Amino acid sequence: YLPLVPMIIYSVSGFSWLFKVIEAIVAAPIVAVALIQATDDDFGKAEAATTMLLSVVLKPALMVIAFAISIRISAIGIIVYSYAMSAFLSYSQFTFTSSSFLLDKLLAYLMLNQFTIYMVVAIVSRSFSIIYQLPDQVFSWIGERGDQADVRSILHETKNGAEQGIKMMSELFNIGIGISKVTNKAFKQFSEAKGSGG
Repeated sequence: YLPLVPMIIYSVSGFSWLFKVIEAIVAAPIVAVALIQATDDDFGKAEAATTMLLSVVLKPALMVIAFAISIRISAIGIIVYSYAMSAFLSYSQFTFTSSSFLLDKLLAYLMLNQFTIYMVVAIVSRSFSIIYQLPDQVFSWIGERGDQADVRSILHETKNGAEQGIKMMSELFNIGIGISKVTNKAFKQFSEAKGSGG
């Protein structure tokens, strides 16, 4: 899922821009008629339409700029997280005694791995959300309404699907922890029975 995050966000933003282009093509004759009817205002009755047209023309360039910025921000976020995690592992005594079972070690590292995956997905998703936020924020300065709600709804559905997969993995980890406890208890009972029998 993680390598697909930039592609999904950029593609959804691109489709949103394509719908705006279709709207502009359909509305072009109406805007032309409004521009013919001059008023005291320089743009006549089509000031809002010219603002929307400007946003349609400039949005692809702003998306590319936002994509380049997102790459740098996500790289910085992942580097900061990796330094923080390495410091945590160095100073938190994240070690096991020789009596620890292999399954305990495996489950602990899997849980740490799951947390790292969640954090990296969150960093990358938040970083690349700039692709659709930057153009809308720029155009809000000239009074143009953005289409963040459409993009966010599609991305929310995608994220929900990925989170369901992560939830299934978490349930599997809980089952594994239960198996580990039962195995440890059975091994202790076997060792005690063997010791008392000898």
